Order: sequence, then C-alpha cells, then structure tokens
Amino acid sequence: MIKTIIMALLIFAGMVAYDSATSKPTPTTPPTKQQQQEQQKIDKHEKSAAMALFVSLLPERKTWPSPMQKFYLAFNMLPGFADNKENKMDAMDYSVAVSQDDQQLFGNIMIKTEDEVSLACAKVLINGESAGDLAEGSLLLRVHPGDLLSIDGSAYNRQLFFYLQGISSNIDASSLDVRIMTNGNVVEVGEIIFK
Repeated sequence: MIKTIIMALLIFAGMVAYDSATSKPTPTTPPTKQQQQEQQKIDKHEKSAAMALFVSLLPERKTWPSPMQKFYLAFNMLPGFADNKENKMDAMDYSVAVSQDDQQLFGNIMIKTEDEVSLACAKVLINGESAGDLAEGSLLLRVHPGDLLSIDGSAYNRQLFFYLQGISSNIDASSLDVRIMTNGNVVEVGEIIFK
C-alpha cells in the first residue's frame, strides 16, 4: 500500500514537473478544429490517468467493509447514540441467551483476528472439523454443549492473535481462552460448557 502511494506521488510530481517545464505557446489565432480534437483527446487521457491514479490508491475489494460492518458503523454514529453511555448497545453484540433448535441447545461465539485483518488460511475447528475461515477478519459460530473449539494457524509461520467476542450469555466463558495466539500451529480454545 505504501509503495502504491509513493508511486502515485512520484507520477503526480513527474506530471507537474513536465507541465511546468514545457513551454506552452500562446495562440494568436483561434484553434482549428483539428487542434480542438487533439485537445479533447489530451483532456480525455488526463482524466483517464487521474482515474487510474485514484483507483490505484483504493485498497483491495476484499478489504472493504462488509454490509454488516457498514450497518454497525452507521448505527453507532447516530447523533447522541454514542453519548448515552448507560444505554449504549452494540449492534454487533452476539451475546444473546442460549437458544434451542430441534431439541438441541446452541449458542453463538464471534472469533476475530487482531485488527480484523483477513486471514483466509486460518481455520476455526469445531471438534476437529473446519467450521470456516477468517477471510473476513471475523467468523460467527454456532456452538453446542461439549463442542471442542480450536484455531488452526498452521498455514502462517508467525504469531497470530485471535479474540473471542460476543459469547452467548449462557456459555461459561471461563472455560475458554478469550485471547488466543497461534505460531504456525493448531491451538485449542476450549470446550463449550453451558451455565
């Protein structure tokens, strides 16, 4: 990203230097139709170059916020909403009570990467099987009593940090590691125990 910005600035500086170095003759007669067409082509190319420069500065599309993140930001930026600390609620709070589905209890746990960066090769495992990846920087999981939660960071040969957030209120969070570090390995988060 920094290389792209530096390159864009160098291109811009080069364009400015070129424009200031070239002398522009002052026309004594009105431009001909051919000169007008040439000027229109130059203007069109300048606009295209400016658009290409702007687009090159945008981050990759996969790092753009998801619709849910946009909603979260919009919801929390309502006037007066953030000022009311007593009644402040989080639109992304998944700490709802444990629910029942087809005679089975389940709860929700949100796992996030540090700074919610995309880690497409980091997998979340439930009972040793992949339940999803962290390509979006976070993953909402449905868990059942007795499930064993793990994070597979073996695709990355460096330290990675993950956080559990939005744990359903009836899940015993004391049995789980809330902050998990992997270093090119699989780390067990803990067993899901309901209160």
